[in-house]
Amino acid sequence: MGKVATSGAEPAGGERRPCPFCAELILVEAKKCRYCQTMLVDAQGRPVIVGAESGGRPAVGAAGAAGMGSGAAPSSSAAADQAGPSLLSCLLANLVFPGLGSWRMGHRWRGFLIGAGLLLSILLYAQSAVPIYQKLLTQTLRGRKAVLTAEQQAELDDIIWHKVAAGLFIYSFVDVWLLYRLPTRRSS
Repeated sequence: MGKVATSGAEPAGGERRPCPFCAELILVEAKKCRYCQTMLVDAQGRPVIVGAESGGRPAVGAAGAAGMGSGAAPSSSAAADQAGPSLLSCLLANLVFPGLGSWRMGHRWRGFLIGAGLLLSILLYAQSAVPIYQKLLTQTLRGRKAVLTAEQQAELDDIIWHKVAAGLFIYSFVDVWLLYRLPTRRSS
Protein backbone atom coordinates (compact mmCIF):
# COMPACT_ATOMS: atom_id res chain seq x y z
CA MET A 1 0.00 0.00 0.00
CA GLY A 2 1.12 3.57 -0.67
CA LYS A 3 1.80 6.15 1.97
CA VAL A 4 -0.64 8.96 2.58
CA ALA A 5 1.05 12.31 2.26
CA THR A 6 0.64 14.60 5.26
CA SER A 7 1.42 18.28 5.41
CA GLY A 8 4.41 19.29 7.45
CA ALA A 9 2.48 22.30 8.84
CA GLU A 10 0.85 20.20 11.57
CA PRO A 11 2.64 20.97 14.86
CA ALA A 12 3.29 18.07 17.16
CA GLY A 13 1.36 18.02 20.45
CA GLY A 14 -0.16 21.00 22.22
CA GLU A 15 -3.52 21.62 23.81
CA ARG A 16 -6.31 22.38 21.37
CA ARG A 17 -9.61 24.26 21.46
CA PRO A 18 -12.31 25.01 18.88
CA CYS A 19 -12.00 28.18 16.81
CA PRO A 20 -14.81 30.59 17.87
CA PHE A 21 -15.54 31.36 14.21
CA CYS A 22 -15.37 28.03 12.34
CA ALA A 23 -15.28 25.49 15.25
CA GLU A 24 -12.25 23.63 13.88
CA LEU A 25 -9.71 22.48 16.47
CA ILE A 26 -6.74 24.83 16.74
CA LEU A 27 -3.90 25.31 19.22
CA VAL A 28 -4.79 27.25 22.37
CA GLU A 29 -1.91 29.65 21.70
CA ALA A 30 -2.97 30.31 18.07
CA LYS A 31 -3.17 33.95 16.99
CA LYS A 32 -4.83 33.14 13.66
CA CYS A 33 -7.08 30.23 12.74
CA ARG A 34 -5.39 28.09 10.12
CA TYR A 35 -8.73 26.98 8.68
CA CYS A 36 -10.81 30.16 8.32
CA GLN A 37 -7.82 32.54 8.43
CA THR A 38 -9.52 34.72 11.09
CA MET A 39 -7.31 36.69 13.47
CA LEU A 40 -7.97 35.57 17.05
CA VAL A 41 -6.05 38.46 18.67
CA ASP A 42 -5.96 42.17 17.86
CA ALA A 43 -2.84 44.30 17.26
CA GLN A 44 -2.25 44.67 21.02
CA GLY A 45 -2.42 40.90 21.54
CA ARG A 46 -5.84 40.91 23.23
CA PRO A 47 -8.13 37.99 22.34
CA VAL A 48 -11.03 38.65 19.99
CA ILE A 49 -14.37 37.85 21.62
CA VAL A 50 -17.50 36.96 19.70
CA GLY A 51 -20.28 38.72 21.57
CA ALA A 52 -23.81 40.05 21.39
CA GLU A 53 -22.76 43.65 22.13
CA SER A 54 -21.39 44.08 18.63
CA GLY A 55 -24.24 42.39 16.78
CA GLY A 56 -22.50 39.04 16.35
CA ARG A 57 -19.31 40.57 14.96
CA PRO A 58 -16.05 40.01 16.79
CA ALA A 59 -15.47 42.39 19.65
CA VAL A 60 -12.11 42.94 21.29
CA GLY A 61 -11.88 42.34 25.02
CA ALA A 62 -9.00 42.72 27.41
CA ALA A 63 -9.97 39.89 29.75
CA GLY A 64 -10.31 37.08 27.24
CA ALA A 65 -13.20 34.72 26.71
CA ALA A 66 -14.19 31.33 27.90
CA GLY A 67 -12.37 28.71 25.89
CA MET A 68 -9.44 31.02 25.14
CA GLY A 69 -7.23 29.00 27.45
CA SER A 70 -7.31 31.55 30.26
CA GLY A 71 -9.75 29.62 32.46
CA ALA A 72 -11.91 32.75 32.80
CA ALA A 73 -15.63 32.49 33.41
CA PRO A 74 -17.93 32.95 30.43
CA SER A 75 -18.58 36.58 29.57
CA SER A 76 -21.98 38.21 29.89
CA SER A 77 -22.22 38.29 26.10
CA ALA A 78 -22.19 34.48 26.06
CA ALA A 79 -25.13 34.50 28.48
CA ALA A 80 -26.92 37.04 26.28
CA ASP A 81 -26.49 34.77 23.25
CA GLN A 82 -28.24 31.95 25.10
CA ALA A 83 -31.14 34.21 26.23
CA GLY A 84 -32.71 34.16 22.76
CA PRO A 85 -33.32 36.64 19.98
CA SER A 86 -34.07 40.26 20.76
CA LEU A 87 -37.56 41.72 20.54
CA LEU A 88 -36.54 44.04 17.69
CA SER A 89 -35.11 41.22 15.57
CA CYS A 90 -38.28 39.17 16.09
CA LEU A 91 -40.53 42.10 15.18
CA LEU A 92 -38.50 42.78 12.03
CA ALA A 93 -38.64 39.10 11.08
CA ASN A 94 -42.38 39.24 11.69
CA LEU A 95 -42.65 42.23 9.36
CA VAL A 96 -40.99 40.24 6.57
CA PHE A 97 -43.28 37.25 7.09
CA PRO A 98 -45.90 37.20 9.85
CA GLY A 99 -45.33 34.29 12.20
CA LEU A 100 -41.57 34.31 11.71
CA GLY A 101 -41.10 36.30 14.93
CA SER A 102 -42.84 33.60 16.98
CA TRP A 103 -40.85 30.99 15.07
CA ARG A 104 -37.58 32.70 16.00
CA MET A 105 -38.59 32.84 19.66
CA GLY A 106 -38.83 29.04 19.68
CA HIS A 107 -42.58 28.68 19.28
CA ARG A 108 -42.44 26.91 15.94
CA TRP A 109 -46.06 25.74 15.75
CA ARG A 110 -47.47 29.13 16.69
CA GLY A 111 -45.38 30.83 14.06
CA PHE A 112 -46.31 28.23 11.47
CA LEU A 113 -50.04 28.50 12.21
CA ILE A 114 -50.01 32.30 12.05
CA GLY A 115 -48.04 32.34 8.78
CA ALA A 116 -50.08 29.56 7.19
CA GLY A 117 -53.36 31.15 8.29
CA LEU A 118 -52.36 34.51 6.84
CA LEU A 119 -51.22 32.95 3.57
CA LEU A 120 -54.41 30.91 3.29
CA SER A 121 -56.62 33.96 3.94
CA ILE A 122 -54.77 35.97 1.27
CA LEU A 123 -55.21 33.15 -1.24
CA LEU A 124 -58.92 32.83 -0.44
CA TYR A 125 -59.36 36.60 -0.84
CA ALA A 126 -57.55 36.50 -4.17
CA GLN A 127 -59.74 33.63 -5.35
CA SER A 128 -62.85 35.68 -4.60
CA ALA A 129 -61.64 39.11 -5.74
CA VAL A 130 -59.70 38.29 -8.92
CA PRO A 131 -62.82 37.74 -11.09
CA ILE A 132 -64.13 41.18 -10.12
CA TYR A 133 -60.84 42.90 -10.92
CA GLN A 134 -60.53 40.84 -14.10
CA LYS A 135 -63.81 42.31 -15.38
CA LEU A 136 -62.48 45.83 -14.70
CA LEU A 137 -59.22 45.08 -16.48
CA THR A 138 -61.06 43.61 -19.47
CA GLN A 139 -63.17 46.77 -19.75
CA THR A 140 -60.05 48.93 -19.61
CA LEU A 141 -58.26 46.89 -22.29
CA ARG A 142 -61.29 47.17 -24.60
CA GLY A 143 -61.05 50.93 -24.38
CA ARG A 144 -63.98 51.54 -22.12
CA LYS A 145 -63.76 53.57 -18.97
CA ALA A 146 -63.55 51.07 -16.15
CA VAL A 147 -65.66 52.07 -13.19
CA LEU A 148 -66.27 49.93 -10.17
CA THR A 149 -70.03 49.60 -9.96
CA ALA A 150 -71.95 49.60 -6.70
CA GLU A 151 -72.71 45.92 -7.23
CA GLN A 152 -69.02 45.06 -7.67
CA GLN A 153 -68.10 47.20 -4.66
CA ALA A 154 -70.70 45.35 -2.57
CA GLU A 155 -69.23 42.01 -3.73
CA LEU A 156 -65.75 43.14 -2.67
CA ASP A 157 -67.07 44.35 0.68
CA ASP A 158 -68.72 40.98 1.31
CA ILE A 159 -65.38 39.16 1.05
CA ILE A 160 -64.15 38.73 4.60
CA TRP A 161 -60.74 37.18 3.89
CA HIS A 162 -58.79 40.43 3.61
CA LYS A 163 -60.09 41.38 7.08
CA VAL A 164 -58.99 38.00 8.42
CA ALA A 165 -55.54 38.51 6.87
CA ALA A 166 -55.24 41.99 8.39
CA GLY A 167 -56.30 40.64 11.78
CA LEU A 168 -53.74 37.83 11.62
CA PHE A 169 -51.04 40.29 10.57
CA ILE A 170 -51.74 42.50 13.60
CA TYR A 171 -52.08 39.48 15.90
CA SER A 172 -48.68 38.19 14.79
CA PHE A 173 -47.05 41.28 16.31
CA VAL A 174 -49.15 40.98 19.47
CA ASP A 175 -48.10 37.34 19.71
CA VAL A 176 -44.40 38.26 19.50
CA TRP A 177 -44.89 40.84 22.24
CA LEU A 178 -46.75 38.34 24.44
CA LEU A 179 -44.06 35.69 23.92
CA TYR A 180 -41.38 38.24 24.75
CA ARG A 181 -43.16 39.19 27.97
CA LEU A 182 -43.79 35.55 28.89
CA PRO A 183 -41.49 34.57 31.75
CA THR A 184 -39.11 31.79 30.78
CA ARG A 185 -39.74 28.53 32.55
CA ARG A 186 -36.69 27.09 34.17
CA SER A 187 -36.49 23.37 34.64
CA SER A 188 -34.82 22.30 37.88
